Amino acid sequence: MKPLAKPNVLVSACFFEACRYNGAYISDDFVKSLSNFVNTVKVCPEVEIGLGIPRDPVLIQKEDDHLKLIQPSTGLDLTEKMTNFSKNFVKNLNIDGAILKSKSPSCGVYSAKYFHENGQSLGKGPGFFAKELLDAFEDYPIEEEKRLLDDGIRYDFLTKIFAIADLRENFEHVKDYSELIEFHTRYKFMLMYYNQNIMRFLGRFVASHRNEDFNNVKDTYKKQFLKALNSKRKRLNHINVMEHIFGYFSRKLSNAERRHFMEVLKLFKENKVDIFVPLHMLKSFAIRFDDEYILKQTYLEPFPKELI
Repeated sequence: MKPLAKPNVLVSACFFEACRYNGAYISDDFVKSLSNFVNTVKVCPEVEIGLGIPRDPVLIQKEDDHLKLIQPSTGLDLTEKMTNFSKNFVKNLNIDGAILKSKSPSCGVYSAKYFHENGQSLGKGPGFFAKELLDAFEDYPIEEEKRLLDDGIRYDFLTKIFAIADLRENFEHVKDYSELIEFHTRYKFMLMYYNQNIMRFLGRFVASHRNEDFNNVKDTYKKQFLKALNSKRKRLNHINVMEHIFGYFSRKLSNAERRHFMEVLKLFKENKVDIFVPLHMLKSFAIRFDDEYILKQTYLEPFPKELI
């Protein structure tokens, strides 16, 4: 299989530096491990707009649909300063995904708390910086570190950042239709998992637009590829893809081997074994039968095994 591209990942600086409001930093095992396999881009929006370390906390006030970033102890309204910084910062980014600090009024993706001016809690949502990042990178994996404790979310995040890194690093250098078809071939089963309709569309699109401007074709392909990765994931989609791949080998296997694989797939469907068990079996079949088409599929090994 083609060597994996190295993702560029934006991270909250407090995972590496003592820049939290209280002068602390956050120790996160996954972020630390991941940093050995990606290029990290660090940011602390609150420090970047001139707040010190340590600093008095800031919070988000919500009035109807209007949000303000306030420092209660000083009465400072930091809304304009944070919004301007965030917009300018994200427009210059070249990233494949992000891991931001949960619950932060600047970086929280899902969990920043909103308050009424009287202190009443008004729910949760993205912080000021996270909102600008989400708007600028609509189809990219933007996560909080706490959500990545979930095995499925973490697997999905890793799969996406390495696929998007490949898109950024290798797809951009695709020169002709044969190379575009080669790229699409490697991602066929990953696209099948995320969105079968887009997978089929891209297959037809690449085959039927040979006479059009190649840069326009690449641009459309990239947009649809990212849209596919942003589709909702389902465990049953994995089952469908693995059964499809298994079909390449089933007639070459003994009855006992076929039964055993289907039993393992059933255990995965019931959430009794993790995804790597049936994936490793499929890869072993591909190696055994020297199936180059299956061995080149990114679906079988979407990110470094050291991150499992």
